[in-house]
Amino acid sequence: MEFVKFKRAVHAQFNQLAAGADMLFLTNVDKDALWDCYLNSFPEEERQSHNCNNCKHYIRHYGRVVAIKDNKVVTMWENLQLDEPYATVARNLDALVKSKPVVDVFITRDYELGIDRNNAYIDSLQGPKVITWNHLYYHMPNQLVYTGTESVSAVMGTLRTTKEVFKRALEELTVDSIETVLDLIGQNALYRGEQFKNDLSVFLGHKRHYDSLPDEEKDNWCWANFNRVGCARIRNTAIGTLLVNISSGLELDDCVTAYERIMAPENYQQLFEAVDYICADEPNGLVGVTGLLFDADKLKRSINAALSMRAEANVVTRRYGLRQQVLYLMYYGEE
Repeated sequence: MEFVKFKRAVHAQFNQLAAGADMLFLTNVDKDALWDCYLNSFPEEERQSHNCNNCKHYIRHYGRVVAIKDNKVVTMWENLQLDEPYATVARNLDALVKSKPVVDVFITRDYELGIDRNNAYIDSLQGPKVITWNHLYYHMPNQLVYTGTESVSAVMGTLRTTKEVFKRALEELTVDSIETVLDLIGQNALYRGEQFKNDLSVFLGHKRHYDSLPDEEKDNWCWANFNRVGCARIRNTAIGTLLVNISSGLELDDCVTAYERIMAPENYQQLFEAVDYICADEPNGLVGVTGLLFDADKLKRSINAALSMRAEANVVTRRYGLRQQVLYLMYYGEE
């Protein structure tokens, strides 16, 4: 019965983590270290009775899942009102999970984390008897279960990269550089600058907030917000290159010239002509590396979206070096 109280307390705390969340996260705790911490937190004489493969699977795979609230990590082991030895077990697991930084978004296709319970049948003097074994278990809410077609590892990798790009932009791009570019746009002195004005204004607000945070909260804030801001990858765009150059101290005229070379309409036209030429030899459509089918109009829309910062370069197929050419234009302004 004491384990059942522990199980229910962990489940209730997991509910608190998931309540209203659009993402949960993983800290960089070794899976085996988690299990060892759990088992070794019991008195020696009780360890064998808690050495359960189902609970081991749960703790190793899900024990490091956390939420971020008010820029602080919250674990499923936190503030559980338990008797000993479970109070010590929860306290030690909480401390271990919090001792490492967040390193990933938690993505799962599983609605059921772990096994709730199972029955064992044993012989007794009174005849066959059923024993129910309880285990650590959680049922994921629908909004936190991934149902997309990409692999879980690919989604996690993309989200991790986006967060890192967002944080790098916040660290490297200066408030002065953003205000300078907004001034140029306000003076109508930056080619096609108006289309970036809203994203720049939003990013400026995030930059000022980030700079005001204590250092120990900055990384958690980035994890909690990178997928909500809409401009997390601003650094990896034409306007981002302009901000990087200004922030690094290059002459403003040289920075603007480089940006306008990237955004020059002739760059689009030459690339669009290449698309028409390629698609003429692919009457049924151009099949991308991942199997997506592109026609000339779809390719042009993708290229235009990438070069104008409305999408990442990966919306353009790698076939025939088209994505590489877009990246050249984004960063160097030449074909």
